[in-house]
Amino acid sequence: MHKIFGQTGSVGDSCSEQTRAWDLALADGAAVFLAAVNSAGDVFSKLEQGVCTLYDHLAGFGEFQDVLAVAGRSRPSTVQPWGWHPLVETEALRAGLLVVYRFGRIPLHDHPGAHGAQRVVAGRVRIRQFEEQPRSKPSGNLRSLKLGVDRELGEGGTASFAPDKRNIHGLETEWPRAVLLTATALPHRDEERAWYYPVPLRPPDRSSILVNRVRRRPSVGHLKANRGRGSKSAFLKE
Repeated sequence: MHKIFGQTGSVGDSCSEQTRAWDLALADGAAVFLAAVNSAGDVFSKLEQGVCTLYDHLAGFGEFQDVLAVAGRSRPSTVQPWGWHPLVETEALRAGLLVVYRFGRIPLHDHPGAHGAQRVVAGRVRIRQFEEQPRSKPSGNLRSLKLGVDRELGEGGTASFAPDKRNIHGLETEWPRAVLLTATALPHRDEERAWYYPVPLRPPDRSSILVNRVRRRPSVGHLKANRGRGSKSAFLKE
């Protein structure tokens, strides 16, 4: 499988050269990002440097700006309250523009077996990243998660995750929309993805959270019902 998105599809030598340049920029940027997965040292820094390099390779192209313009005009649907605008999908890499809409948060979810990174292209976004407590024993669908990262990112801000660290994350914004360049190194086992919903069975804790783990992707109605009372966020009790 190898899909490149954002190409104009026009005919002619100049357009062919432009398409080849776009393909080359994608390939070069993707190679830098994928190299970070197996690099020594701080994998998170390498992944975030990699997604910034990918952005630098693509941002000057009309193809990227076209996809960004579409993302900037997009609105949440009744089926999915966030947007995904693909740029490339190969056996090794999936990359595109993720759109988070105001108060249309992306609930906690995981990316089994995958490395990934995000760079904010427009707006601001709050991201919280968790991992399962190392000594917690699963009880049915209940899991205890440890908070790893909780921060707000502006334009140019980055975040990353690995298979065993920061892999469970959620995003929200108070801006009309936030757009993020998102790159994930495959394998990306969508069929194994899970969603995590806070369970208010114990006093609030800034460092951990008890959640219910489910496999089915949430409906819009379910998301609204789980936003939490008296708070704009149901990731953690403030």
